[in-house]
Amino acid sequence: MANSILFGDVFRFREDFFVFLASSPDGFYYAAKIISKSQTQAIESQMNRLGSSGAIRLDNLLFCFVKLSTPQFVD
Repeated sequence: MANSILFGDVFRFREDFFVFLASSPDGFYYAAKIISKSQTQAIESQMNRLGSSGAIRLDNLLFCFVKLSTPQFVD
């Protein structure tokens, strides 16, 4: 990645799109994958099934899910 990439920049890697978050002094880059509407619905459904129980399974992939919604960003 070029040093000119800034927080919030969208880039494509292979077939997926990502939002650049940060880089560390030791060369690590942090980005968030932009998922499709159907993937969003699947995650929301899973979260609703879990409810507030906070069920944890150690063999599952760890993920953080943030849903952005602004008048300029619809669908």
